[in-house]
Amino acid sequence: MNHENKRKEMESAPTIGEIKNISIRERDGRRAAAWVPTRKKNSTFTVLHPDAVPAVLAVPAVSALAGGQLLVDHWSKVFSEQPCCPIAQATLLEHCVRGPFVATWVLDKPDFLHILHRAHDSSPGPDGLPYSAWANSPPHIHDEMFNMYSDLMEGCDLPPGFNKCYLACIPKGDAPGDHIGIARTPESARPIAMNNSVAKVLAMAINRSLTPITQHTILDRRRGFVRGRSITDNILETESLAIRFVKFYAAKSGTVLFDFAAAFPSLAHCWIFIVLLTMQFPTFLIDVIKKYKRSA
Repeated sequence: MNHENKRKEMESAPTIGEIKNISIRERDGRRAAAWVPTRKKNSTFTVLHPDAVPAVLAVPAVSALAGGQLLVDHWSKVFSEQPCCPIAQATLLEHCVRGPFVATWVLDKPDFLHILHRAHDSSPGPDGLPYSAWANSPPHIHDEMFNMYSDLMEGCDLPPGFNKCYLACIPKGDAPGDHIGIARTPESARPIAMNNSVAKVLAMAINRSLTPITQHTILDRRRGFVRGRSITDNILETESLAIRFVKFYAAKSGTVLFDFAAAFPSLAHCWIFIVLLTMQFPTFLIDVIKKYKRSA
């Protein structure tokens, strides 16, 4: 297939309104791709079958539902619990900073509502309610939210499915031809969890007591997702070291960057709880986090 034929085929790709009318098409007996609508008007995001070859990158093969199944087949394996190496775990635990830590583990009502009112609207979860809907609700709703938080911190269980969410898999980065049609294999999509806002407010309240401790227990080189630090400093430091190395050591030097796997979906939850216990966090707080995980 020459470049002109590829271009014509991509230009004939269906729009969102045409997706329901796609018939099954295959190439060499294999399903090649599935078209999934995006938020952009008259645009689609193609989920490529892992076995698809470059010649069929733009060939719609099955329905949008099958495209979602490709994503589920891939990411369900990533999110599933993976075994950890006990020897490596034991070695790492030796470096844990141990408590006890001085912190306000349970917030009072003004601090809790402060979190709610400072939250910026983002994509809502299954209930469709953004932060602003809760923030602008009557006072008795705020009382119920705070009571839910207080009950959770006192040992009560969360309702079943409280932390369920939608999972949006958005395309990673830019690629040639994106202006014509966006196509990615499942592993080249970025999973974004869209939880209900009330569940995220409770999570932020729990995290409020943990945030100050991270600044004193996490290595200085770990700059991402730690308040008061900027991950941009990693870029500046890497660039300055690269310039120094070229100037004083080897002109033909270079920088190698590794990206092994999606970070957050690959977290070992059991390992998180082992670390929290080793660091001597309050057991009731660890139990709260476990309940939060089980309610998903």
